[in-house]
Amino acid sequence: ASELLKSIKIPTTLHYWRTLQKAELDFVLRSGDGKLTAIEVKAKKMNSISISRSYHSFLNKYSPQSSFLVNLNLRQQANIKNHNIRACTIFDIQSQIVGGNKI
Repeated sequence: ASELLKSIKIPTTLHYWRTLQKAELDFVLRSGDGKLTAIEVKAKKMNSISISRSYHSFLNKYSPQSSFLVNLNLRQQANIKNHNIRACTIFDIQSQIVGGNKI
């Protein structure tokens, strides 16, 4: 996470999101202009994009500009309930965020 922050050229802060009901999201990046990027990390191989109830809650409440599901193998994109989710590997996330100018 700290290496990712170093590579982002605009002021960005790293957060963890958790509700009183224990819903949580691994990382939330907030750019200087207030745009949010949601990142959930799964240390497993995946066959398709599926997100947790917690991730759904965050997406519905905050509508981040970008949403990522970092995993060991899957590289694809899906629209889940009007939210664009991009699955990528740990090796791809930096270029997806920084190279794609998502934040």
